[in-house]
Amino acid sequence: QVAHMWRVDSDPRTHANYHVEEDSAVKNRLRAAAAWFGDFAQKLHQFPELGAERKASDGSPWYGDIADIVAVKRRLGCRSFAWFMHRFRDVYEDGGLVPNEIFHLKSSASGMCLTYLGQAGASPDGKGRAEMRPCDGKDDRQRWHGANRDTTQSGQPCCSGLRAWNTDQCIKGADGEPGGTGHVRTVVCDIGGQTASQAWSVDSEGQLRKRGSKGFMSSSCLEADARGSLKVLLCRRGGAGLDAAPQWVRQWAEEPLETRLYRQALENGEAG
Repeated sequence: QVAHMWRVDSDPRTHANYHVEEDSAVKNRLRAAAAWFGDFAQKLHQFPELGAERKASDGSPWYGDIADIVAVKRRLGCRSFAWFMHRFRDVYEDGGLVPNEIFHLKSSASGMCLTYLGQAGASPDGKGRAEMRPCDGKDDRQRWHGANRDTTQSGQPCCSGLRAWNTDQCIKGADGEPGGTGHVRTVVCDIGGQTASQAWSVDSEGQLRKRGSKGFMSSSCLEADARGSLKVLLCRRGGAGLDAAPQWVRQWAEEPLETRLYRQALENGEAG
């Protein structure tokens, strides 16, 4: 049997009888990832708070030697992480965790790009915000991609929402809807595509539009004004004219590292 216990100051039985050294939790996470993720351990360098690039005084990784873990992995004949991803491709592929491309979302009105304000990784409280900031092609927090299964399509493939790259956050709407007060709200992505409030995508006219019920597109669109203030407004009919510039433009689209590694593993037969 397994039980969970919470620390309660007034109950001595729950007090810790040991001391955990600083960085121990992060160190253990890094050791596990470096040993078991294989080539995908390169992704660790995209999460600065993990400190994957830190070195010990002798120049070796600060989290220590992982040769013993790798030896166990080889002795047991464990499959690669790419095999695991392909085995659960309904999550990784259809859920949008290995996106075909990542891109910046630039507002034509403001000339700025939608920027997630949190850190790489999971949000501590399950939610976040995004705002318009000057575009920077090297800023990972300005990278977005399609996410969440599209339940209106046969087989429910990706994608029905927009996710901030290297996070667990998907666009939900704007602060204080209707209208909004300048920021985009994000929440933990529902990769199953069951949460209607996360069904946002850039349509063929360059409008960031919310999908309505039964797959029909709604009349709600997310726009940024010339100052970069974000609001949910009625979508412009026909993109507001044939000669009008699209409200949102995808820029600097590229294949992300995780997708390149996964594709190469499939091509080499490592995931079959």
